[in-house]
Amino acid sequence: MDTIKNWVSGEEEQGFAAEFDKQCSMSYKTRMYCFGGTFAFGWIITFLSLLALTQISSHPEKFAVMYTLGNLCSMASTCFLFGPCKQIKSMFAPIRIFATIIYFASMALTLFCAFAIGLFIPVVICMLIQFCAMVWYSASYIPFGRDILKRMMGSCCQSVV
Repeated sequence: MDTIKNWVSGEEEQGFAAEFDKQCSMSYKTRMYCFGGTFAFGWIITFLSLLALTQISSHPEKFAVMYTLGNLCSMASTCFLFGPCKQIKSMFAPIRIFATIIYFASMALTLFCAFAIGLFIPVVICMLIQFCAMVWYSASYIPFGRDILKRMMGSCCQSVV
């Protein structure tokens, strides 16, 4: 009956995603504070992971967990800007689906190398891939960001050669 009322009155029934975003609504100021706090917390964890670099040869899992957790916190901070469902839809939009998949896969691979393999060289390689994937993923949100990044990398490579 409510569906008919909504249809007659011109109101559309909201899906789960819209309803979830509505329940997670905050004021603009609160969203900015939460975004800034979560983003800063993520980068603090990431930078603290660098302290574990001295022990990476004997305990690569400490570094891998802290570095990956810091990246996840930083990425989750954007949910405060757009809302969780809009952020997830944006992450898997055609323009950035490959960057998102590579970013998450590199996080999983970093943890796999740390816990299953236990050698620090694969962990460092995976961390570098994770960093590059994060930069590429982040550039997808900036208008012409990827183009600028390509030109910068092309210029750097030409100047080295």
